Amino acid sequence: MIKVRIQLDQGSAADVTKNMLRNEGTWAFYKGLSAGLLRQSTFATARLGSFRVFFFFPPLYVTLTAVKEM
Repeated sequence: MIKVRIQLDQGSAADVTKNMLRNEGTWAFYKGLSAGLLRQSTFATARLGSFRVFFFFPPLYVTLTAVKEM
């Protein structure tokens, strides 16, 4: 959250941190956390779910190349 506010030209990192803590409280630092956790959990689930397909079965290109060489 601090990085976003610095990019919006609200001051330096120290100024933004002090203002957030003073005006909005401690929870202001965790505002964007839910979106990031949702994105990471979705990505990790997709990677774990597709691991078996890509690891145990050869890619189609390798299979077609082997058939052409025979």
